[in-house]
Amino acid sequence: MTKKDLLWGATIFLVAFLLRIPFFWYPDGVVFDEGIYATYISNIVHDRPYFELHPPLPNIVMASVARQFPFEYKILRGTSVPFGNFPYIPLRFVNILLGSLLAVLVFISARLLWGDRIFAIAAGLGIAFDNALVLYSRTFLPDIMLVTFGMLGITLYLWHEQRGGLFRLIFASLFFGAALSTKWIGLAFLAAALLLSLRQRKFGAMAILIAGSLFAYVTTFFIFFGQFSGGFLTDRFSFDAVPALAYPKPWDVSEAISFLPSYTEIMYRANYSVAEHRWSSRPWQWPLGQGIVGMWDRGTRSLVLGPNIVGWGTVCIGVIFAGAMFVYRRLPQPALFALAGYGIGFLPFFIIGRPFFLYHYFIALTFGWLLAPWALGQLKKIIAPQTTHRRFFGIFFILLGAGFLLAFRHTYGI
Repeated sequence: MTKKDLLWGATIFLVAFLLRIPFFWYPDGVVFDEGIYATYISNIVHDRPYFELHPPLPNIVMASVARQFPFEYKILRGTSVPFGNFPYIPLRFVNILLGSLLAVLVFISARLLWGDRIFAIAAGLGIAFDNALVLYSRTFLPDIMLVTFGMLGITLYLWHEQRGGLFRLIFASLFFGAALSTKWIGLAFLAAALLLSLRQRKFGAMAILIAGSLFAYVTTFFIFFGQFSGGFLTDRFSFDAVPALAYPKPWDVSEAISFLPSYTEIMYRANYSVAEHRWSSRPWQWPLGQGIVGMWDRGTRSLVLGPNIVGWGTVCIGVIFAGAMFVYRRLPQPALFALAGYGIGFLPFFIIGRPFFLYHYFIALTFGWLLAPWALGQLKKIIAPQTTHRRFFGIFFILLGAGFLLAFRHTYGI
């Protein structure tokens, strides 16, 4: 990384931030599932044990922020419900920062993978100008935290691959664990790193990655259980044969260790009790941006989770091209890593039997942006061999901006 790379990284962060920050306090009511997570955060702050089907790290982080702004206990359901004095503005701001950081992490990871600054800039701007990621970053929903923690792990892992250093590997493992502690699908980031380490026969590195991730995951639950002064959990799901479980005493390690397996079993079953939703979609719809999610509406104004069709189309083309090169055994190592990450982050959804939404594609999309600029560079040699590298990608950046503007109104609800 050079000084010019640092300047570009700062520029990409600024662009991403400026796209995410305007009027982020609007709307002042619940957007999509914000009410559910506001209730979880209220439960933590007001010492009311509860159950959730996902790991608790996002709620712990957001509750630590919410504690700084006194508010009464909230139970919020539905969309457009007023937040009252619940501190939704600082919570949304946390995700704006994380969503802006995500663009920089993808830029750095692409730079480490390919060594080509133009590829890295294209990857970073692809994230910055993605309408779905912009909209989601303007809420305090957990998936932005998921992909940012995961990409922090990937960036540190690739940095370790290039420069060595035990601490980089250890911190990579902890961030992989943080992604797993956000949602179980965060395992995709760890799996991609393990696959590359296995290919290189780096068994020691694999052991560190697994141990660090498990440590972070288990520690997250110990912290979560310690938020409450005991009591029985409450469950927003209804399914049979759920035992009445009492939370362990705060910071009682032995009780927490024995409680975690039972809690995990209920989490697993709860995931398969999720009902179909009007905005749920199937994985094969996602690569081209089908299966949009209506997140909020008020008369003529609405927030719709949908793609920058130019960016998502580019990722789709890049994956197809890389797949063809893999078949012909002409896929370079960096592209193989990115393609494997895309597959690990996407294909499992075809076999998991529960409803999903467009935002479940975010992990695959992020890996796809590590792959797409290289594929564009290869296709340029075929379709525009006389065009310079800079000019070709300059045209792409213009098209990417145009794609963002096409969905601009529904991204900001104006």
